[in-house]
Amino acid sequence: FGLPYTQGDDAVRAVQTAIQMRSALASFNAHRTGLGQTPIRFGIGICTGEVVSGNIGSERRMDYTVIGDGVNIASRLEGLTKHYGVDILISASTKEEIGDHFTTRLVDKVLVAGKRKPLHVYEVLGEPCIPLSAAEECFCSGLELYHRRDFKQAADIFAKGAEGDPLCRIFIDRCLHFEENPPPPHWDGVWVSLQK
Repeated sequence: FGLPYTQGDDAVRAVQTAIQMRSALASFNAHRTGLGQTPIRFGIGICTGEVVSGNIGSERRMDYTVIGDGVNIASRLEGLTKHYGVDILISASTKEEIGDHFTTRLVDKVLVAGKRKPLHVYEVLGEPCIPLSAAEECFCSGLELYHRRDFKQAADIFAKGAEGDPLCRIFIDRCLHFEENPPPPHWDGVWVSLQK
C-alpha cells in the first residue's frame, strides 16, 4: 500500500486487508476442519515507513520489489506472530497512522534483530469499538503490572486470562523467570528477540 503513489489511508487499508484475510482464512479452515484436515495458520506484520520500490535485478531477470527499514521491521513483526500466538502485529508507526479505526492492544516492547531501538508492538484485534474479551482485559492489566516490575501480581492476573489468551501464558513464564532472576535496576521492560 502506498505504491506507486501514497494515499491518506494506506495504513488503514493495509490493516483492513489483513483483517479480511484473517476472516477468509477462518472460513477456509472451517471447511478444512470439516474434511478432517489440519487448519492453516498465518501471520501478518505491518509497518508504516519509507521504502524504496522498483525493478531490481539484471538485464536477464528483473523483479519488482521493495527494500528498506520498514520492510525489515514488517518481516520481523510477521516472525513474532508465531512467538506471541497472534495473527496480525503492527508497528507503532502504523498504530499512529490508523488512529482509532481498529481495536488494538500493546503486546510488548521488543528489540528485534538488526535494530538498536526497541519497537512497541501492537496486535490488531478487529474493527473499532469491539470490546476486549475477559482474557484480553487480564493481559492488559497484567502488562501494566509487569512493566512496573510487580511480577508476582502480574503473574496472578495473567493466570486469570491464560486459558483464553496465549499472550497471558507467555507473560506468566516471563514473570516466573523474573521472580527468580530479577532484571537489573535500569530494566525498561524490553524483551530481546534474536529471531529474524
